[in-house]
Amino acid sequence: MRRNARTMRRRRNAGRAAGRAAGGSRDEATVPPSAAAATATRGDPSSSTADDGARSARVVLFQRFVKMMMVYAAAIGGIKYFEVGKKRVTNMNKESPALPSTTRTFLAGPNVTVHVVRDFLPRDVALRWRRTMIDEWDATGSGKGESRTAAPPSDPSSGGGAWSYATNNDGSGASGRHNNAKTRGTRLLRERNETAWQMWEAGAFAYAKWELDLDHYLSREIQSTFETKEMTNRVDNVVGDEGGDTAFEADLSDFFVTNYATGDFLTAHDDAFQGSWAFVISLAQLPDLDADTESNGEVDAEWDGEKLGGVLRFECPFDRSDLPSPAHRHPPGPIRWCETVAPSFNSAVFFRTRPQGPRHEVTPVTWEAREKSFGRYGITGWYMEVGDRMSDWEAAELAKATPK
Repeated sequence: MRRNARTMRRRRNAGRAAGRAAGGSRDEATVPPSAAAATATRGDPSSSTADDGARSARVVLFQRFVKMMMVYAAAIGGIKYFEVGKKRVTNMNKESPALPSTTRTFLAGPNVTVHVVRDFLPRDVALRWRRTMIDEWDATGSGKGESRTAAPPSDPSSGGGAWSYATNNDGSGASGRHNNAKTRGTRLLRERNETAWQMWEAGAFAYAKWELDLDHYLSREIQSTFETKEMTNRVDNVVGDEGGDTAFEADLSDFFVTNYATGDFLTAHDDAFQGSWAFVISLAQLPDLDADTESNGEVDAEWDGEKLGGVLRFECPFDRSDLPSPAHRHPPGPIRWCETVAPSFNSAVFFRTRPQGPRHEVTPVTWEAREKSFGRYGITGWYMEVGDRMSDWEAAELAKATPK
């Protein structure tokens, strides 16, 4: 028995030594096959933790990448939105790509370039200004002062609203005719219109038109707008190619808001004493430009100058060297007319008027314009160039034409 016991101990010790020699431990050597298989199936706990950490790191990196892309996209969208908004707010700035470009040019008078521009003002501004003009005209009363043959009788109470009739005569007959002195108001409408026609037929300078009161809030807004640096830059963008950048004085030398009603007109003249550069903004009322089409910009109606009158026309170009003598400012004989600009919505005309500009006129507006709901609304004004100085006579004539 003792021998057998010693034999069994030696065998057990030999087995343990063999196990240690194989690099195992007692616990590992005694793990049953089923438990080992289960352990292999579950994986090593330390290895599983490392894999989970790697997966978490990849998820975090992916989330960061997605967030970065979202931030980048938002930044790009914000920049584009800001640029669009900037164009809308500062679309009168010279550097804005939304600036209008000259769509037509031609020579007139002493080879002066006339620039015609479409969509000159921001559309919402042009619509708002014209709407105010129409509303004030409706308040004035449709038909007052219209037509040399159908003007209303003289009545001190006629008129109303903020429009006044402007003529260079006071309606008192031949003694009341003036060259440049302006009479504004709503008195003697028929007489002043008739006298203006008589002056025209006699070959004298004459005009008859309606002007918005200068103290009306719209007149003040328009004047302040055209005297801003943004607007003068905008104008310079159109005309500045004529010998470099054009520097304007801070204030307009003259301006007025106009409506040429039936029978109204402006005879030929060259604006020599009113400023260095003239501008005419057309804000015509067109029948199809109503509340439905103003939102999408669709305009079907056009001003037919042959039927409606009211067109701005310019004399043919000429060279001063071809004039009979230096004392002649214009070619002798009747004026030859070459170019016309019909009223439209939100167009602008620019041309130099000093030292000498082209002669131009507005043809009489016909009854058909009123019958078809056309309205010739607009803005006329003048800029003085820095360094351009009027003579005492010119300054006096300008004072006559700009009653306060």
